[in-house]
Amino acid sequence: MSSMKTVDFTFDTITMWDWYDGIVRAIGSHQQRDYLIILAAWDISNARKAYVLVELDNNVASKMKKLEANSKNTTAKQETWNSFNRLFEEYLRSYKGVVYLTYAEPIASQKFSSIIVNSIHLQKLTNYDLEMTLTETACAFWFDLNNS
Repeated sequence: MSSMKTVDFTFDTITMWDWYDGIVRAIGSHQQRDYLIILAAWDISNARKAYVLVELDNNVASKMKKLEANSKNTTAKQETWNSFNRLFEEYLRSYKGVVYLTYAEPIASQKFSSIIVNSIHLQKLTNYDLEMTLTETACAFWFDLNNS
């Protein structure tokens, strides 16, 4: 990472919401706080990923965890998925806290470093779709943040 101040994380647990050859979206617990883990860019040809972490307030974390538990019920799977996506979008659009960026895929019980980035960048993750993380534009943006 660059000369920017780094913040270290070690997630005790990670609850996967969306997975495709690694985390796409998940909830990680660190020091009794929950964080939304979001794949922001995936440069497949250079085997690099960029993840954004945002702290979840207790109410939203509880709702997301309840939805994840309910997702095991196959009859309500699509409804649960839609509810998660709505909650995800609403939370990102209104989030005003600290935003962390890491180039290490979070793994439970393994320490990794992140840098703090401007929360305005979360706008790039609204209307989320895995395909958007694969674009040259997304890769250039999220990987160049480390150099700004």
